[in-house]
This record gives sequence, structure tokens and C-alpha cells, in this order.
Amino acid sequence: MPPRKRVVKQVKKEKAEDVRPISEEEQEAEIAALRKNAQKDKATGRMYLDALLGFCLFVFIRQLHRYRSGESSAPTVLVLVTLAQTILLPFSVTPERLPVVGRYLAGYHHLVVLAQLILFVGSFVLQVGRVPIPELLRAAMPELLAFSVETQRRAERSNDAALDKLERLKYPLKGA
Repeated sequence: MPPRKRVVKQVKKEKAEDVRPISEEEQEAEIAALRKNAQKDKATGRMYLDALLGFCLFVFIRQLHRYRSGESSAPTVLVLVTLAQTILLPFSVTPERLPVVGRYLAGYHHLVVLAQLILFVGSFVLQVGRVPIPELLRAAMPELLAFSVETQRRAERSNDAALDKLERLKYPLKGA
């Protein structure tokens, strides 16, 4: 049996792409609009991640309080890991919100992610089977959050580099 043929109605029509050259002013306006959108997206992403970070910090401080008051029978190692994770959490906040150390720590956030990962893996290996699964999942929260912050920051740097590259690709339009 021969293959079926597509009829004209089944074939998607592609939209014609606007390929006309644009003037230098239009290029500037386009790049400025892209930068403005990137700044807005960056601010929104940072705001949501900082809100999640605040929530995570609240959960961990509450957890430390539960450990201290004796409500939880967690092993000492898990208490120490929780304390270390709680101390590391503020270093994932947007650097501008940490007035003194923020600009120095901004380039080293990958080390915070690594420290959170080591703490979580160590906690998981030492406590698997002895601690309830929800407790171990709670211990994964800071690592996931720190990883999300690092991913956001890398995306921001990549976006800034792409916009800078676009800026360098501007061309003069002759005859305009």
C-alpha cells in the first residue's frame, strides 16, 4: 500500500518572518526592551526564590526549636546538620540583600551549593533507616533551594552575556 499523501489542509503554514533590516535606533530600542524584560524577569525570579528561602529558614528554625524542646527524638548528627544548613541558608539570598558580605559571596555561591549537598548526602547516608522519610526530605530542602538559586544566577549571567553579544552585533544601516 503506498504511503498516504498530505492534503493542503493538513500542512501547517509557517508564519513569514520579518527579515527587513532595521535602523540603529530600532536596534537600540529592541535591545533596550530586551534588557528591560530581562531585568524584570530577574527581579521576579529573585523575589520568589528569596520568599522560598525565607519560608525554608522559618521551617528550619522551627525544626531546631522542636529538637531543642525535645519534641523530636532526632539523633545528634541530624540536629547538627540541621543547624549547619540553617546557618548556610542566608548565603543563598540575593546578594544585594546582604549589605556587608553580599558582593563578596556572590561569586562563591557554588560553594554554598556544594556544602549543602555534602551536608544532605552525609545526613542521608548516616540516617537512612533510622529517621522517618519526611525528616530526610526536609533535609533536602536547602540543597534544592540552593541549587535553584545557583541555576537562576547562571541563567542571569547567560542572559546578560547574550544581550552583550547582541549589543556587539549591531550593524549600521546604510541609506537610512
